[in-house]
Amino acid sequence: MDIKADKILLLSQPNSEEMMPNNLQLYHKMKQQLGQWLPLERSTRIRNMALFLTGLYLSGKPHLSKIVRT
Repeated sequence: MDIKADKILLLSQPNSEEMMPNNLQLYHKMKQQLGQWLPLERSTRIRNMALFLTGLYLSGKPHLSKIVRT
């Protein structure tokens, strides 16, 4: 009986994308899109650009003058 219950529990759990917070989903989509647009770019640059753009988007109304100063 325990084995059947474990199988049912595993089948009913949502996949990893459904469990991710929205900001992490946005980051992954941004990273994937940048990878398609820039296939020859280094993965570290794509990752950093995706993090930057995700943060910029989630911040709401960014003030570009403040971004430039930091």
